Amino acid sequence: MRRKKFPQSTELIEIINAHGWSLYDTTGSRSYVGNSWDIINKRRPVEEIRFDRSYLFIPTPEEGQTPKDAYETTNGLGPSIRLESLDDRMDIRGDGVLMNGKETYLFNEFYFSRDRGDNSRQGVKKEIITDLENTELISRPHFIIIPSENIIGVFEKYFGIMTSKEYQQGLPTMQRLGITGAIR
Repeated sequence: MRRKKFPQSTELIEIINAHGWSLYDTTGSRSYVGNSWDIINKRRPVEEIRFDRSYLFIPTPEEGQTPKDAYETTNGLGPSIRLESLDDRMDIRGDGVLMNGKETYLFNEFYFSRDRGDNSRQGVKKEIITDLENTELISRPHFIIIPSENIIGVFEKYFGIMTSKEYQQGLPTMQRLGITGAIR
């Protein structure tokens, strides 16, 4: 069964590529570790995004570099959404951190879901779900849920690449945020 294409697929890929990163389809692999890298290393960056698929952000490999080699240079950091204020939320829900005065969500993969409207996602339909599984950074993974109709606006305004240096500088000010944005 061919999954439905995300209508603004090209625009989103262009935004991500403009930051020197690419998306790789990881659907069906449990994670991007171990033998999964053998599979990912044989793939090319995606040219379109489809609903009900999982994608891994990887710095665009240089000539002769594998996706795994490119990813290992990140130390698990990279893609982020950084909001200046709560007014910037645009129906965004998540569990991130307050860092240097910005509501910050770090992630390395995302999943596009179809219309579901189920209680597990509080009724949001067609959403992007991101997740960062790196317990060295914070005790719980960050996640952010963005309705698909807002994804281009959010990525155009707030998507960036967090470097290790920026992360280290933000550690002294870091406070964990709850789902509603209240500091825990």
